[in-house]
Amino acid sequence: MGCDRDHIHVLCGAHPKMAAGTLVKIFKSIKAREIFLRKPPVRKELWGGEFWTDVYYVVTVGERANCDTVAKYIAKKR
Repeated sequence: MGCDRDHIHVLCGAHPKMAAGTLVKIFKSIKAREIFLRKPPVRKELWGGEFWTDVYYVVTVGERANCDTVAKYIAKKR
């Protein structure tokens, strides 16, 4: 996992029948819960308590590059 100023890069593996949107939803809910538990004041700073936007972008490895290339790119974002 790596991040830029306003977004996060995640490289993960999943069963081919698992929808990408489902993975994103799971990731976002776990991370938001974790952040709210560790830093409760964050929730008060957000409009409606929403940590994430509904927007996401998913691409499969192999469409643009191989897994090693993507992992190196994300590692540089840390």
